[in-house]
Amino acid sequence: MKRLIKMIAWMTAMMMTVGMIPFSTVSAASPVSLSSAADDVKLLGRTTVGKDGIEPHSTGAGIAFYSECSGDITLTMTGKPTKFASLYLAIFVDGEMHRVEFKGQVNRSSTQELVIAEGLSNGKHKIEIVRDTEENYGSYVWESITLNGDMTPVEDAPLLIEFVGDSLTAGYASYPYTDETKGLSVEHPALEAGTKTYAYLTAQALGADFQSVCASGYGVVKGYNSDGVTVPKLYEYAGYYHNKKDSGKWAFERTADVVVINLGSNDANRGTTAEQMATEAKAFTEAVRAHNPDAAIVWMTGVSSAKFDAQFETVVSELGGAEKGYYFVNLPEGSSGGAGHPSIEEHAQTAQALTQYLKENVLPAEEETTPTVPSVSVPDTDGGSNNTVLWIVLGAIGAVLVLAAVAVVLVVVMKKKTA
Repeated sequence: MKRLIKMIAWMTAMMMTVGMIPFSTVSAASPVSLSSAADDVKLLGRTTVGKDGIEPHSTGAGIAFYSECSGDITLTMTGKPTKFASLYLAIFVDGEMHRVEFKGQVNRSSTQELVIAEGLSNGKHKIEIVRDTEENYGSYVWESITLNGDMTPVEDAPLLIEFVGDSLTAGYASYPYTDETKGLSVEHPALEAGTKTYAYLTAQALGADFQSVCASGYGVVKGYNSDGVTVPKLYEYAGYYHNKKDSGKWAFERTADVVVINLGSNDANRGTTAEQMATEAKAFTEAVRAHNPDAAIVWMTGVSSAKFDAQFETVVSELGGAEKGYYFVNLPEGSSGGAGHPSIEEHAQTAQALTQYLKENVLPAEEETTPTVPSVSVPDTDGGSNNTVLWIVLGAIGAVLVLAAVAVVLVVVMKKKTA
């Protein structure tokens, strides 16, 4: 009888112990090939899928997805810097942004594993990985991503805004110098704030998807670049400097609802005449409309040179003005960043002004959208998890059932002994 009681006690203890073990429903971390899993993520901006992975070509291009996961997320990337040894990524985890540096060698490809998120609590997270360095500074190929959960694409916003420009749209020299960046060239991508420009902030404020084509030093007719390539030329390609063949041309599968063009500063400094600008700006506007038949097209100056304001206004008027979806706006100037470019604060001010202008003059009321608030996990305050609680409860129930069964057996045995 004593041996039986000891066995019951041992079985009870084992059941309670098993019940307290926290079993996770999330699988172990494993790499996922992005070329084969492209349907599981949303492509942002001018991003393409190649045989080796996903290629974000322009500022703000990249991927976005939801994931039920925990722990760390890493990205395997092959990069080829062309001007400086560094390329940058902007990572948004549940809306919070941080930057990650890819450090390689100029004009040489190398592959690295980058940590893009660490120590995530178990739950649903929204992850956005975007290119924070402009197109002509190098190429990115994102080959695989490693995480211990699933991936599902973020939904499209109701509105897509495309921004076409030069260094002002790329965020050139907008980050202030710090102890880490002191002594770097003003052109260095560490100082380029691609996801803190007036353009990116305007799209965020309107709850819109963002897309850009921009290159520092380039113009409508002339720029500082030695190869003679213009922004209208870049516009036809996903990433002109990554694939100049016909196969590299942008497909325009999802057309923009609004296109904001901010150009003219480099032309003003490189000798473009008023007549040249009038002709080429009109031709470019017509090309943009041909690719985006339903888009409102806004020529914007202010943060850029105002030298060609008259020509842009004439283009807008000749094409039919607001009645036909063409607009012109001059916004406040900003030049307190590096090399006379806008600072982070001035970009934010311009974004407020542009957002207000678009709301009041361009966007129908029904197209004003509210930014998506991601559904994110909240860590348990006691350090446990829902899984742990569930298993404790199930273990306790199991122990009770075992005890009840043993009690029945004891009763039967005792009755036999007394019979």
